[in-house]
Amino acid sequence: MIYTMTDKYVYFVRIPTSQILSVGSVDRLTEFYHTAADRLARMDSRTFRNAVSSTIPPSKGRVVMLHSPPYCGGSLLGGLLRSIDQTQRHLLVHGEPPVLNALSVLVQLLPIETMRSITFAALRFTVRHIDRDQVVVMKVRSCCTKIVPYVHASTPSIQHLYVTSKDPNVGIAKLVSTNFSTFNMPEVVRKVGPSNPYEFALAQVMGCIISYQRNLKYFALEAIYAEDLIDDPMPVMHPVLDVCGVFLRIPASVIDWLNDQREESRVQTSSMNSVLSDVQRSRMRLLLDYLQQDWCI
Repeated sequence: MIYTMTDKYVYFVRIPTSQILSVGSVDRLTEFYHTAADRLARMDSRTFRNAVSSTIPPSKGRVVMLHSPPYCGGSLLGGLLRSIDQTQRHLLVHGEPPVLNALSVLVQLLPIETMRSITFAALRFTVRHIDRDQVVVMKVRSCCTKIVPYVHASTPSIQHLYVTSKDPNVGIAKLVSTNFSTFNMPEVVRKVGPSNPYEFALAQVMGCIISYQRNLKYFALEAIYAEDLIDDPMPVMHPVLDVCGVFLRIPASVIDWLNDQREESRVQTSSMNSVLSDVQRSRMRLLLDYLQQDWCI
């Protein structure tokens, strides 16, 4: 398994377990690799790219990437997809593969052709074990939406879906409610330079939204709204399942669970409605300018 990558090296870990790495049992692969690995290896990046290109054939299965701003429905849709195939044999949902997190950092550091080459090699290596009758959905972190053009250029067979909330403040409010000191993203904090949790949350949510708007042509469907998924799941899920290439029925228990979520969703309110000062509004505009220029996230 690829754990991370730099501009010079690719780092691998060995996981001594036969556990199915699907959300529900493993929500975030990066954390799982860190705690479960018993071996670590390193390879020169150029050597890795050449080896993959010459020895690993294309995957026979189907891969779909699920993009979403933080707390805006990505986990909801990923969980629904996982629940459709209880056997976990045909449809697997992987939570935040670290290889994509690493690529989202390298995109700021590498020349375009090198970035395309490492993206091609990293993805081909990552999905090499997928069988012909399998579908793997990768629920990625919000920062990965900006690498969609590189993914498409290297592996155009990969499909992309985007789920969000009709009100971005929902994700911002939930991020703010999380303990700010627990964010383990020093490179993002350094680039954004947030002066408070609200600014950090704004950068996280709006960065993903802006990247999606820039890369609309690469997505298989129009934006999927979490509110629609909860209110009337069947019309939303059918095109999603078509993209995934599966024809499994949604269990009745899943529909019942969504019905339970509907009332909670309706009473949810945002805590971000306070009036900002002129200084704060100016700061918000500056952060959005940074995001538009791809200087951060």
